[in-house]
Amino acid sequence: MPSLVIELSFVGTNFHGWQFQPGLRTIQGELERALKTVTNKELRVVGCCRTDAGVHARQYLASCNLDHPLDLERLKRALNGVLPKDIRVLSLELKERFNARFDTISKLYSYCILTAPDPFLAPYCLLINRPIDIDLLSRSWGSYIGLHDFRSFCKIEPGKSTLIFIDQAITIASGKAIFLKIRASHFLRYMVRRLVGCSIALSQNRLSIDNFKSALTGEKVCPFCAPPHGLTLEQVIPRTKPPLIKGFPNDDKVSNI
Repeated sequence: MPSLVIELSFVGTNFHGWQFQPGLRTIQGELERALKTVTNKELRVVGCCRTDAGVHARQYLASCNLDHPLDLERLKRALNGVLPKDIRVLSLELKERFNARFDTISKLYSYCILTAPDPFLAPYCLLINRPIDIDLLSRSWGSYIGLHDFRSFCKIEPGKSTLIFIDQAITIASGKAIFLKIRASHFLRYMVRRLVGCSIALSQNRLSIDNFKSALTGEKVCPFCAPPHGLTLEQVIPRTKPPLIKGFPNDDKVSNI
């Protein structure tokens, strides 16, 4: 069955994360509600990952099965017309048997730290008032690269391996902002925020190097977790899949939306 791939962007400030939760405002809930309004069908959407409450995304991939043709450009306009302003559909694509959860091979996150107040960046960055050793912050962040057991930096879930290979972890300082970027095939629950929290604590002498190393080897639990509003999912890289048969989106039976 053809799959509709939905590329989204959202500000997570007023959401309880991606995953649907009864009685709470979530990205998945709003997107499924919009799809039902526009197509008059109950479409179950799968996301590329869960996000914590308050976390943002410049790029997020979702998908759902589609058993009838649609005009994708009209569908995009219609969805953006009914979605709340803090969610936007960036693009729509039809693929064969694509699942956003299992067919995504890499994710890039960025955490923004402010060393001085900025009212325009404040909703998306963590303001740090205490002195910070940027060199130590950068070196500790870079130490996450490679294969590590991140059991000390996550909420352990039954059946999930805590061994993850990080292929990129870089620090970029730009004016009053410091960006911590990290990329891997996947991340565990709270993992990125705890990595940030421990690196910040180390750079402020609130965590010893020995305890930091113990956390990185899985011997001690990281006691620090950065707040969610500074975290943004920047990029999602999907596995290459063959496109849907040519002409399907422009079929004569295109639904009215």
